[in-house]
Amino acid sequence: MQDLIERLRDADPLPGAEQLAPEQQREADLLLARLVAEPVAARPRPRPRRRWVLAAGVACTLALVLAVVGLLDDDGGAPGVAELAAAAVSDETAIFHTVSIARATVPDAEDPSPPAVWIESWDAPDGSMHQKLFRVVDGGRGKLRAEMAGRLRPKTKGRFGGPLVTYDARDNTIRHTRFGRSPIRGAPPTLSPDSDPGDTLKALEAQGRLRLAGKTRVGDRDAYRLVSGPVPGFAKGSVDHYEYLVDSETYYPLVARFWSDDFRVTTRFLVYERLPFDAGHRKLLKLDPHPGAAEYDQNGRRLD
Repeated sequence: MQDLIERLRDADPLPGAEQLAPEQQREADLLLARLVAEPVAARPRPRPRRRWVLAAGVACTLALVLAVVGLLDDDGGAPGVAELAAAAVSDETAIFHTVSIARATVPDAEDPSPPAVWIESWDAPDGSMHQKLFRVVDGGRGKLRAEMAGRLRPKTKGRFGGPLVTYDARDNTIRHTRFGRSPIRGAPPTLSPDSDPGDTLKALEAQGRLRLAGKTRVGDRDAYRLVSGPVPGFAKGSVDHYEYLVDSETYYPLVARFWSDDFRVTTRFLVYERLPFDAGHRKLLKLDPHPGAAEYDQNGRRLD
C-alpha cells in the first residue's frame, strides 16, 4: 500500500498545487489506506478537513484507474490492452457474429490485388461455425460466392476434424465433407478463413507476443495498435507479422492485418458482436437452404 501511495504521489497531476503539511499528509495517507482496505460502510468516521478528503479522493480515483487499465506504462510494455482485447473475443456463452471485408495482396502474382471479399461469420464456443463469402460491389455486399457450415473438433496430436458442408454458387452444388487441419507442432497461429476471427488474437496474447504500439483512429473510432513483431511462419525460414487495431472502448477488433514473405491480408470489421448461444440462435450456425442445388456426399456420390 505504501508503494502505491508513493507511486500516486510521484504521478501527481497537479504538482504545483498547495501541498499538505507533513502531519496532514500522513493523516491523508492513513485515510487512503483505510478507504482501500475496508468496506465503505465499515464504521462512521470523523469528518476530515475538506482538502484532506479531496486529496484522498483523487488518490483513490487514480488507484482505481490504474488498476482497471493494468498500469499502462510509457515503455510500450502494456499487457493490459492485449489481455482486454483477448477477453473481448472470449465468451463461452456467446456466438460471435462478424461482418468484414478482407483484401489480400500478392506482390509477385499477375494480379497483385485480387478482388476483396465480403465475409459474414458466426462462431460458437463448441466449435460450430457458419460463414458466407460475397463479392464486393461498390464497397458493399454483392452476390453470394460460397458458404460453409460445420463443427470443428480437436483430435489427438494437435489435429482437428469434424463435419463440414460447403456450397459453391458457381455450379450450385452442396458437398458434405470434413475439416482437415493438421497444424505443425509448435507452429504459431495463422489467420484462417474457417476459424473464429478472434482465435489468432487469443493465441498470440496467450503466447505473450502482442504489445501495445500506440493509439490511432479507424474511421470515427479511437483504437489501440497491438503488434506481434516477427513470428516464425509455417514455411521454413519464413516470417509472419500480425497487427490488430482494437476499439478503445469495446476492445473488439476493428482491423486485422497479417503479412508474410509472400502475401498480405487486411480485414476491416464492420460488425463484431456477441449473440446468445441458445436454441433461438443456433439456427444461425446452419447452412442456408439452396433449393435446386445438386448435393453430394464426401465420396462424390449424388444425393437424391
